[in-house]
Amino acid sequence: MLCNFFVSGKGVQLLRSGDGGQTWSEPTRIAPPPYVVSSPVRELSTGRLALAIYHHKRGDVHPAFIWSDDGGRTWSKPVDIDNAGGKSLSESDVIERADGTLWLIQRNDRRGDMHCATSKDQGQTWSASRPVGSPGQAPYLHRAPNGVVLLSYRGPGEPNWGTCLRFSTDDCRSWSEPVAIDAWANGAYPSMANLRDGSVLVVYYDDKGCGHGRYRHMSNIRAKLLRVTRDGVTILPLR
Repeated sequence: MLCNFFVSGKGVQLLRSGDGGQTWSEPTRIAPPPYVVSSPVRELSTGRLALAIYHHKRGDVHPAFIWSDDGGRTWSKPVDIDNAGGKSLSESDVIERADGTLWLIQRNDRRGDMHCATSKDQGQTWSASRPVGSPGQAPYLHRAPNGVVLLSYRGPGEPNWGTCLRFSTDDCRSWSEPVAIDAWANGAYPSMANLRDGSVLVVYYDDKGCGHGRYRHMSNIRAKLLRVTRDGVTILPLR
């Protein structure tokens, strides 16, 4: 098992566990500062481990990408991705399409459309970032058991800055209208996992006090259970 995170001023860090998460290694740095991360390591069909990262540079924010071909023991140098001419693009995540192309989503810090970039060589080179046609923050990509791709995020105005998702049946080339998961303002930063019965669990947080008042720094964990088909997404009761 691998667990990645960042420490301010120390770059992107990685923990390893060989016993299902009961014990963990000491952290090792896999990308130097000022690189940071908000999404997990993804395993590609080739066995390559992929990680979307980002960093601040001269007032802009640039998405970037690193990879490992030895199970996470050593990592490539970061490959910076064109941020569409100076846009502030952060909180990136990546997924592999059926044809082997990598598709990388990015938050637009200036509340505009999310952006995406693609790679045809397993992440060594990338297209310039371009808008995907909808706003969003903290994007997270996930493939459901039936192949449908889910994009969950905090959606400005969709509704009330709550947690939303869209789904794609053509490998991220087009997206559904937004599906509201939770209207709690300032929540999100979702993660998703496939369960044995074919459903999808989405876990996210609510920022209870938005960093102000007596609830400063308090957050709660929330979750929803989803049934995903090629026709849509249904929220199920949590068992």
